[in-house]
Amino acid sequence: MDIKKSWNKWRIAIYWAIAIIFSISIMSWRAPAVFLALSDKNSQNNFALTVAMIFMAAALLLILTFFLVFKGVKADEEKLNNIIVYCYAFLGFALAVSIVPFVIFNYIPGINEIMDKSPIGIVRGCSVSPVEAKGDFVPRELQCEKNTNQWVVNLGGLPMPPPIPDTTLPPLHHIQGGLVIPLYVVVLSLMGAAVSMTRRVPEYQRRLSPGDPSYMTYDQAREAMVFQIMQVGSAPLIAITMYYIVNPDVRATTIVLAFASGFSSETILLAIRALLEKLKPEPQSVNVKPTMANVQISPARLDFGDAQINSKVMKGIVIENPTALDLDVTGAACTGEFRVITEFPQKAKPGASINVQILFEPKTAGSKTGELSVTDNAPGSPRSVDLTGTGI
Repeated sequence: MDIKKSWNKWRIAIYWAIAIIFSISIMSWRAPAVFLALSDKNSQNNFALTVAMIFMAAALLLILTFFLVFKGVKADEEKLNNIIVYCYAFLGFALAVSIVPFVIFNYIPGINEIMDKSPIGIVRGCSVSPVEAKGDFVPRELQCEKNTNQWVVNLGGLPMPPPIPDTTLPPLHHIQGGLVIPLYVVVLSLMGAAVSMTRRVPEYQRRLSPGDPSYMTYDQAREAMVFQIMQVGSAPLIAITMYYIVNPDVRATTIVLAFASGFSSETILLAIRALLEKLKPEPQSVNVKPTMANVQISPARLDFGDAQINSKVMKGIVIENPTALDLDVTGAACTGEFRVITEFPQKAKPGASINVQILFEPKTAGSKTGELSVTDNAPGSPRSVDLTGTGI
């Protein structure tokens, strides 16, 4: 029995079990009153308790599996498959989180009291402007002076009872200090970012096919998918920032702003990164000598397709030298059931290229992976090419 394969097959189930047990322990310690609902015949309370446990377990599982799935320096086909599954799971969780606040307060006992005492919570209230503040210190939609009444996300503020208490449940709060944002702004930004992610991840899956004109390597796909996860997570922050900058006058503007901030969070993050890159001091250029930093290997991943067991399939890669200096390739080697048949060393003049022939010789049936490593005298050596094939 292959212990490694068995562990790879069952590790997600094990992590799910650990996360669920940990969630139950936390809830038993922090909110024992919630578990009294189990003895209640009210099916709504039981359902709400189950949903809360599932979401807490899912959040813990996403954190654990993130480090598991994205760890390592080199990405391969198996890792990319796990990353794609993780992206879809994360997407589903983000969509679920954007819906839960609209139903959670009606069915989970004591949740309002917990939110009132938490430094980060969802409450029904408005934001109080400081006495010395001038102008619209607080966005007009959130000002208690305008008798606003809506669900808001409170970050670090202090919820206080209103000067004239009301008898509604849950109570209205006058929030002093902190950062206050309408709940629907956060929800719409998450939905917008999730929609953007549903467009991007399938696109990256398509671009992993060797014949695609915009082909990308496994490592490039992993980097792109990590960025997609980060843009979903940062969408509420971008929406909050834009909301306070724009300070919209009408609800329609706020809705468009929130959804657009989430949907375009990827573009916004890329623009911020580009701006920061421009702010870096330019290096002094004195007597710049020709370099060999643009040496390229194509394709970046070579798929041999199906091959009969003990047969030989030959394909090649091209090492291009677009620089003004000679490129000396000292050697190339393969791992797995692949073999280099081109002899080395070889030299490529400026503008020339070198063809490297590789044999795929499957010994057994099944999917095979390997790596071609090329050593030369240019920066970035050794260079690698992912090799794949299937023995039949």
